Amino acid sequence: MRWIPVLALAAASAAAPAAADDPPRVRVVTLDGRVLPGDSIVPLGDRIEVRSATGSTPLALADVLEATLEVGSVPAARGGAGNPAVEVETVQGDRILGTLQRGAGEAGFVVRHPALGEIEVPLDLVATLRFPAAWSKAVDPPPLRSAEREDRFLFLSGDRLDGTLRSVSPTEVRVRTAKGEDRSLSADSLLGFALVPLPRKPEAGLRVQAVLADGTRLTGASISGEGKTWLLGRGFDGKDRPFPSGTLAGIAVRGGAGTVLSDLERPRVEVRAYWGDDPPVLPLRPVFDRAFTLDPGSPPPLRLGGGTWLRGVSMFSGTTATWEIGGRGFRTFSAAVGVDDAGPRGRVEFEVLLDGKSAWRSGAVGTVAAGGVPTPVPALDVSAAKTLSLVVHAGPGEDVQDFADWVRPVLR
Repeated sequence: MRWIPVLALAAASAAAPAAADDPPRVRVVTLDGRVLPGDSIVPLGDRIEVRSATGSTPLALADVLEATLEVGSVPAARGGAGNPAVEVETVQGDRILGTLQRGAGEAGFVVRHPALGEIEVPLDLVATLRFPAAWSKAVDPPPLRSAEREDRFLFLSGDRLDGTLRSVSPTEVRVRTAKGEDRSLSADSLLGFALVPLPRKPEAGLRVQAVLADGTRLTGASISGEGKTWLLGRGFDGKDRPFPSGTLAGIAVRGGAGTVLSDLERPRVEVRAYWGDDPPVLPLRPVFDRAFTLDPGSPPPLRLGGGTWLRGVSMFSGTTATWEIGGRGFRTFSAAVGVDDAGPRGRVEFEVLLDGKSAWRSGAVGTVAAGGVPTPVPALDVSAAKTLSLVVHAGPGEDVQDFADWVRPVLR
């Protein structure tokens, strides 16, 4: 079965209705937890309509969390001589898969995506850059994270270097070491690098993130389209970016009537592994808007009951993540939980703490049945809370495949 994205303007909505037993082509999740299936989505300025054979449902875009669509594919980014394939993640949650075309000195670099074309990436927005070809050759590579105060560069040889990134090009990465020495690192010797985040202004206003079939995510001020071509308006480079509609896997709305935990500052994390400290605890850090995995490389999408979710927090059992939420005007927190489809043997218990005290506990939870819905976390009153903690405890199956997903974790 192949689902096709049918986001179209009203003039393009005259497609024949789906048969009653056909699965929905679109699934829209609202900030208050409603899940609306449909055949198409029609964007109407600050609203969208979810349309099906039985009618349409209008929604304010500010009340929408995400919409997912099953799609065909995006051509793979094929690195060649002098233009390696890269995976870039930004501090604002965008992710770009493509080939590194050229450097722009200390301003940044240019990546070419098979569907989006050339994207100018400023260095001050880069969180990590990974070279997938080198990563696939690495034996037990370490996590791609910066040092506390310096950028970190990982080598295919297993070595690492801490310093400050100066520039990136297809053939070399220039670094200033902590001793003030300038070094040129061959790009083909590197696994990748992670940068210390720079202070930046909070994002403001409603934003729409286009999620493509290859996992690329790019945020803009709007999304629109008709027929075979869609347009992401005013991305981080200020440009409108057309792309083929058949490559779209979904949209995620940010800055609306609620705040997803993955859009807040990163939480404090405590890990108490099931087996204790012997062997040493691995860096079992939560993953945001994708699924936790013990495999090296890029995390996969969040999958529960066969369905893909775009917004969430995923973690391994024994993990506690704590956010400071006091003084922000939040009234309620809600979510839904389950063990990711990648962990069919996993059994965990989810818990929410407010100011360190238990506010909700799930009991033992496993994977979601195919076509089923994850276990809801009821709307919890957080108006008086200073901290919100998400906790995952190992269940009756010890800690085997305990890949625990919190989807649609929203503060309102």
